[in-house]
Amino acid sequence: MKKSLQEFYEKKNEEHGLSGKGCAWDNEQACATRYEIACSMLEQAEMTIAEFGAGNGVNSFYFYAFNKNRYIGIEPLPFFYEWLETRLGHYDACKVVNESIQSFAQKWKNVYGFSRDYQFDYAACIGVYYLKLDADPEEYYQEALESIKNMLEMSKVGLIFNGFQDCVDFKDDDQFYFNMPRLLADIYKMGYSRMELISRPDLNRYEFFLKILKK
Repeated sequence: MKKSLQEFYEKKNEEHGLSGKGCAWDNEQACATRYEIACSMLEQAEMTIAEFGAGNGVNSFYFYAFNKNRYIGIEPLPFFYEWLETRLGHYDACKVVNESIQSFAQKWKNVYGFSRDYQFDYAACIGVYYLKLDADPEEYYQEALESIKNMLEMSKVGLIFNGFQDCVDFKDDDQFYFNMPRLLADIYKMGYSRMELISRPDLNRYEFFLKILKK
């Protein structure tokens, strides 16, 4: 994670603490709605969900409470991780880890993947790909694509994530926008052809939710 993005989230955390705004969700109800949408894309069965970029965990209970799932929260920023551990770490069915997607994926091959406590059915990534700040858009896209690949490789069933589409009238320079035909084609090239797309939900007409299944 670039230093500018880490500093941005650190400032939000200092200003707002354990809240949606503490993770830069200006509309807290919309934040909760995003988690509800993600949960609606899951099967009605007990499973383990790993949330990458869990933030302070203020809405992560949606994944944990959904049909009594097991939950793994992965968060790279130490100030968010402290909140996440305090909020969810004491539950028997929850694990929290202070790692980035990339570092978790590296350790997965040698450490986490051999522990049943850290195996999961679905990966989830909510709101992680919204802000790019001063990052180069193409470089950001390639890093996002690599993280999507990593999350899919580690999961048993698939991945659910959201973002903004680039078919917009006005672009905020701080935000990142996916070109959907390119994204879907690149995921297909990875070997994943089963996808479910929710395009333009009511909370933001340029937003999408994508569920990718491994088989």
